[in-house]
Amino acid sequence: MIKKYRYGLNTGNVVTLFLLVLVMNSCKPDDISVDLDQQEEVEEEMKGIEWDQSTLTKIADGNYARVKELDNLDLIAVYSRGNSVYVKYSKDRGRTWQNEQLIAEGNENYIMTNAEAIQLENKKIIVAFNRRVKDEYWDEDFTYGILIVSTLDYGETWTSPQLIYEAGNTNRRGCWEPALLQLPGGEVHCYFANEFPYQNSNEQEISLLRSSDDGENWSTEIETVCYASSARDGMPVAIIQGDNILLSIEDNSNGHVLQPSIIKESIEDNWQHGPVGANDERRTHLVPSFAQDRYAGAPYIAITINDELLLSFQDRLGRQRDNEICKVLLATNADGSFISEDIPFDISGDNHTKWNSLEVLSIGEIIVVTSTDAYQKGIYMITGTIENQ
Repeated sequence: MIKKYRYGLNTGNVVTLFLLVLVMNSCKPDDISVDLDQQEEVEEEMKGIEWDQSTLTKIADGNYARVKELDNLDLIAVYSRGNSVYVKYSKDRGRTWQNEQLIAEGNENYIMTNAEAIQLENKKIIVAFNRRVKDEYWDEDFTYGILIVSTLDYGETWTSPQLIYEAGNTNRRGCWEPALLQLPGGEVHCYFANEFPYQNSNEQEISLLRSSDDGENWSTEIETVCYASSARDGMPVAIIQGDNILLSIEDNSNGHVLQPSIIKESIEDNWQHGPVGANDERRTHLVPSFAQDRYAGAPYIAITINDELLLSFQDRLGRQRDNEICKVLLATNADGSFISEDIPFDISGDNHTKWNSLEVLSIGEIIVVTSTDAYQKGIYMITGTIENQ
């Protein structure tokens, strides 16, 4: 059985609240007046994601996968295996996958990984990924970087890798986990975690590069989007909700371990007011009810067709390190007002579901993708829909 947890607004427990109202009403009928309309409203908040276990599908061997729906309704998956980045396609909403292509090949010096994809308004598909230096070549002439490849013909041909940012030559001077976004006006953003500006500390920021010509050319100087002193903002994912950019990150500022936060910036402001610090009003810690030592890392954000917020993360609660489990939060908005917390993949405590991602299809189905050792080791997906519980 898949475990489910229900929350009310601001992470209060809806079921507990509803039962408490009933008990109070029965104990003190003369003193407590219960509004039945209010009870019905609370009940309506009890939504959750129903995961269809019959849709559990292996996409490929590998890890760290993301899936995107294209304008022709095909799906593209980008992922890592070995030292390289691959893509694969589905024409039936993820039920079957075919036509694997190698698009960025590693070598004896470099690992290509952490791929993310976007389809632009002009139909161009861009895949951004992380070039990592193999451990044995740290402190030599090989450098970490963010690179992109692209296709204008739905993967028939791909460009050669283009370096858009170069960092340092060790894992403490690296750059990591690029994320792509296109604004309504056409500007393309590449966000990534960046240690390179902090070579004398363990700090990390989220950096931004911009392109005004559909990814052909990129800004030469990084902009710091968010930075928390003595902390490590990491693993950005960016989406548009209404007139705002929402950037999910893993955040270990203000005394807690890595947990999800959302940075909210208006499209109009477009990061013109400086970096978002630990206590900036644009930063919201999404799980204030979590214990400060509860690891809940690698968040991934998406928006449903009804404008609800989805966020996946890998949770270590009650589990050993490296056996984290995928959970998905459903919220009414970006301020942490969670309705439910769901576990889509039913695994044992000896297995993991990690490096998860989300995609909402045009028909409303939610896809969650994971890297796991619970079945035949590899990348798996499952679909779900939001239902009243």
